[in-house]
Amino acid sequence: MFSFISLQILGVGERKSAYFISAPLEQTLAMAAMVVIAGSCLRYILDDAPLARHYMQIGLIATLFCYLATFWWWADYSRANPAVRFGQTWPSWLFHGVSAVLILWAMSILYKKRGWLRNVMMVALSFFFVADALMLLNLATGEAYTRMICPISHSFYILAIPLLGYIYIREQSLERKQAISALSEREKRFRDIVEHAQAGYFFIDRQGNFQQVNKAWLQMHGYSSAAEVVGRHYSITQAEQAVDGNQDIVSDLLNNEAGPERDTIRTAKDGTTRYHTSSFNPVIQDGE
Repeated sequence: MFSFISLQILGVGERKSAYFISAPLEQTLAMAAMVVIAGSCLRYILDDAPLARHYMQIGLIATLFCYLATFWWWADYSRANPAVRFGQTWPSWLFHGVSAVLILWAMSILYKKRGWLRNVMMVALSFFFVADALMLLNLATGEAYTRMICPISHSFYILAIPLLGYIYIREQSLERKQAISALSEREKRFRDIVEHAQAGYFFIDRQGNFQQVNKAWLQMHGYSSAAEVVGRHYSITQAEQAVDGNQDIVSDLLNNEAGPERDTIRTAKDGTTRYHTSSFNPVIQDGE
């Protein structure tokens, strides 16, 4: 409808040349949007894909039926009676009546569900229903109170839209918090596993400074606390005869290449040389 009105304002087309198309098309698109919204919410809230798919299939078939049942009749009728508005004819009754029934059906499905999400969605659907009910009342009274009823009906329709936006934003926020919480929990479990592993583990940054070591690594190198190591360069454990090999390993890691298992020579805290079997893997953080 907006596009047709815009064309009329620009002088591209006249009302009578487009109204026979725009009137039923506007009702069809609005009804189809309501069906998809309701069906999507049923799928999300109830987690019942077959039920939501069944609702949308019936709703969209009903929408298509309304369009096919009214389009040709309205096209001929509006051309023969250019002064008549779509809302004064039986096709308007059909669209608003079927739409109201579909909304009530969705509300009846959600009725037994509990929770804030269901409550907000019920309010939004109620607004859509009231909007259709008011339009039916307007038709029943012969549009005697159009100037009062139509603005109220449109207001209820508009008020339902921010509620749907609120549901989306609130759910996105909750899902993000849950994802962060789950990620944090997994990271904690991983740290616990690494910390208590029998094999030595260390993590260095791109500058070669230790960021994390576990208890086994501390014991292997003769340190009593991670504070003695974290923040210092890996060269504190580097044996003189292994300098070239260690530089090759670090170069491969900086190029995101894993190092194969190999025998390495390390220097402990007390200066003694120790021999270990080690493997090295790069860790990607923020794309680096």
